[in-house]
Amino acid sequence: MKKLHYFSISILLAFTLTFCSDDVSTGPDLDDLGNVEFSVTGDIEANVEGIAQFGSVGDGTSWEISFTDRGAQTFSLVISKIDTEGTEQPSPGVYEIGSSPIADDEFMSVYTDLQSEAAGGTEYSTKHGDTGGTLEINESSADQVSGTFSFTAVALDNETNEVAGEIEVVSEEFSAVPFE
Repeated sequence: MKKLHYFSISILLAFTLTFCSDDVSTGPDLDDLGNVEFSVTGDIEANVEGIAQFGSVGDGTSWEISFTDRGAQTFSLVISKIDTEGTEQPSPGVYEIGSSPIADDEFMSVYTDLQSEAAGGTEYSTKHGDTGGTLEINESSADQVSGTFSFTAVALDNETNEVAGEIEVVSEEFSAVPFE
């Protein structure tokens, strides 16, 4: 009887250990959310790493690539294209980043420094002043968009609407995945 008791405990222990192996879930793999690395110089000096995602936004009139931190939110970067008749994912090529995302083959960029003392962060965009750059898309499929970007953007003073600061953003190659 004692042997049967030890045998039952051994079987129960083996069964428990089998189901408690490496099945511990730690959430989504952050590498599955795309990758970006870029530098920011000018008013802000930073080397940044984060996630990269792309897709249509809203009712399909905007298509964007969105970059954010992997952890604590210190920045947000959006490169977008708007078309009132609907947007399509761009094919590989070199595109202008400028002030009019509605123009043919032109994107607009907005970098938000969320570490600034301003409520909601400080926004630098290519909407105003002597700004702009390029977006080069090397691969464009339903599963991935990859390439590089570089641009100059400015921040405006909220009271005077005058240029209050400037940054330059230059990326290593990014690899974006579709929005979830």
